[in-house]
Amino acid sequence: MGNHQKNKVNYIISSWNGPRISPISKPNYYENVLKNHIKQISNLEHNLTQITIMKPESKYVNSYYDIDYGDNIEVINCPNQFQSYGQWLSAIEMFVDEYDYFILIEDDYIPIIDNFDSRLIEIYEEGTFLCSMISNNIIEHCGISNGIISNKTIKELIKQKNFIIWFNNYTNVTKTTKLKNGISFGGTNYQIVFSRYFADNNILLKDYLNHYGADFHYRDKIIDYSINDNEKIITPIQNII
Repeated sequence: MGNHQKNKVNYIISSWNGPRISPISKPNYYENVLKNHIKQISNLEHNLTQITIMKPESKYVNSYYDIDYGDNIEVINCPNQFQSYGQWLSAIEMFVDEYDYFILIEDDYIPIIDNFDSRLIEIYEEGTFLCSMISNNIIEHCGISNGIISNKTIKELIKQKNFIIWFNNYTNVTKTTKLKNGISFGGTNYQIVFSRYFADNNILLKDYLNHYGADFHYRDKIIDYSINDNEKIITPIQNII
């Protein structure tokens, strides 16, 4: 793993800059998600070059982003569009000439083992987007919102095909419109559109379940998608706090 220390890695956190409604049993829980995320990373060994926190435009003012920023943490204001997927692609577009790898993650999913970045790079294959799980529900897409992609794989795509136009074209498809493969989708399922941005442009969707376990948080339950009792690399923050 030490062979990857020279790689420049940008760890991109998407966030929700809106109203926070904390459960009565967990006061200030949502307000502290990002703070706990950064704290968790600081407690792990890693070789991240930069941690980029995407802050979507919002009328709300809260203390969510009031954290102790280190030299390698940068907050980027961005348009509030296409949820996490628009934030990730905005960051990649901005920094695509500066970093070798981009690790994409939502603020409420966190790494839980040392050298998680080097471990992901170790199993990464060029020409792919490596994520937690590939779902075949509706249409094949990245089922859990985290993953890694290289500069070499994404660079030409992000420069040649404007992702905003791509998202707008796909989300304008109505749910009754049939695509060439006979599948119907549209509306605001940005997770699927994000996946198709890669897959339809010859970037293979691939998951790491043969190497590491994956958890998913759904309706206050932690769902374990691990196979063969593989060590987990990333988990919902609800599984820790």
